[in-house]
Amino acid sequence: MSTADIERFVADLKSNASLLDEAKGVSGGLAAMVTFADSKGYGITVDEAKAYITDKANAELSDAQLDAVAGGKGHHHHSVTTAVVEAAQVATTVQAAAEVEVAAAAVTVAAEAVAAATTVAVAAEVAVVLT
Repeated sequence: MSTADIERFVADLKSNASLLDEAKGVSGGLAAMVTFADSKGYGITVDEAKAYITDKANAELSDAQLDAVAGGKGHHHHSVTTAVVEAAQVATTVQAAAEVEVAAAAVTVAAEAVAAATTVAVAAEVAVVLT
């Protein structure tokens, strides 16, 4: 359970097309992706994954990565471009998972608000009846 396992998982996703395809099929949020990684032998926690994603989101691209993304440099950047595209696909999968997790949290908060409002409404009706 360390950053080393996360980095190994990401490196394996970049180098192993079948693992990447399996990961793309994972749905259910970041926790589901962590569970998938765990099933493949990577010791990763949700908190470690969040920290890793935050760290990578704040990192700057190298000149080679920027050249590959910008394009126009010929086919010698193909492997870097492929790695960047695959990393972007993994990031998209992780981002979608995080969005699902946030949406689920929002639904939970909304349900709790409805329950609280219902309780207040019932209490108000009781107060009207008693007065």
